[in-house]
Amino acid sequence: MKPRTPEVPPIERIPISKARSMIGRLVNRVHVDKDRFVLEKSGIPVAALIDIEEYKRFLAFQEINAAR
Repeated sequence: MKPRTPEVPPIERIPISKARSMIGRLVNRVHVDKDRFVLEKSGIPVAALIDIEEYKRFLAFQEINAAR
């Protein structure tokens, strides 16, 4: 039997103009619920909002790959 992988919440896309007015709620969802957001400007993805622990894992992964 294949081991279960933890479910990853879908990434929600949100316009920066909307995110600006609700940044506190978004940050709370990212930290508490581990939600992830892609911020868009004129429909173009320009940034991501992720939990700090996920960001740290990303940086560690980048470091490992850069050392190869």
